[in-house]
Amino acid sequence: MDGMKTVLLMGLAAVALLAHEAHAHAPEDLASGKQLYQRKCAGCHAAGGRGASRGYRP
Repeated sequence: MDGMKTVLLMGLAAVALLAHEAHAHAPEDLASGKQLYQRKCAGCHAAGGRGASRGYRP
């Protein structure tokens, strides 16, 4: 039974790793996302995403 659990866990880990690699982002996608964040989000959330200490709070 322990051997079957090990095989199952190894298989799940392999699937998770492959799924993660399949969703790797192209550099141009990352650059586009950064520009979008700077235009639409950084005003309230700050450059690092932690938010401004004062300002609008929904």
